[in-house]
Amino acid sequence: MRLIASLLILFGIFGKALGEVSEDQDAGIKEFYSSEIKQATTLYIQQSLDPEKNFVIFDEKTGETLKLKFLEIHDPVRQINQEIYFACTDFHVPGDPEKIYDVDFWLDHDNVNLSVKEIKIHKEPRKSLLYGWYKHPRYTFVDDEIKYLY
Repeated sequence: MRLIASLLILFGIFGKALGEVSEDQDAGIKEFYSSEIKQATTLYIQQSLDPEKNFVIFDEKTGETLKLKFLEIHDPVRQINQEIYFACTDFHVPGDPEKIYDVDFWLDHDNVNLSVKEIKIHKEPRKSLLYGWYKHPRYTFVDDEIKYLY
């Protein structure tokens, strides 16, 4: 009798947990893994390359159109909320691999595919007499919201 009661309690607990999972599934909200975020970001970058294999991006701060070479996607990529995912990347100036731009990508989804929603230059290359080239931030994040530094 105790065994049956224990099993019923155990199944009740698991049933409740399973019910919570199925409620999320009923809501129709898909969650994406880091590999999918990286894949969608990489695909967007590859599809955006010009004939010289440069990623072209408009710099809102300087008004310049930049042509950059892709380096990497930083780890970790992350989920901001149920709809928005985030990837931070590095690109360098062609012919000058020490001049690195940090470019942020925000992605949203249609419950099947992720797509790039917004792109911003997070850090620009600056030169220091002591340290050489470094990435100077234009903004920081406070509770996943952009706060401009200047």
